[in-house]
Amino acid sequence: MGFAPGDIVLDWGAGCGHGLAWIAAELGILGIAIDMLAVNTVWATQHTPVVASVASGDYTQAFSLLPDASIDHVISNGVVINLRPMHQCRMLHDQVLRVLRPGGTAWLGYLGISWKDQATRTT
Repeated sequence: MGFAPGDIVLDWGAGCGHGLAWIAAELGILGIAIDMLAVNTVWATQHTPVVASVASGDYTQAFSLLPDASIDHVISNGVVINLRPMHQCRMLHDQVLRVLRPGGTAWLGYLGISWKDQATRTT
């Protein structure tokens, strides 16, 4: 993704920030963690080199705290698939693209199974 020292990386769905902490330690980036659970972002703030953590039960509200064109890179794994279909494109267009700087990058991943799949899986 072309991370450079001092770049600002937003981890959308950061959990407790371990992935962001690893990237910060290895590449010298500054991190911002957004997660739905306040306990995760509190832990990330206290134990990892993120510069800011934002917790909210509503991702739109969390993104609204970020200025336009303020982020160099957005990373996210397993978040978009768990949004309601009508919110998926809206979040990407209205929020992710809004906060990215011109020339910024976004990586949105998915491990192939969502919480909905887990609920219906039999063991």
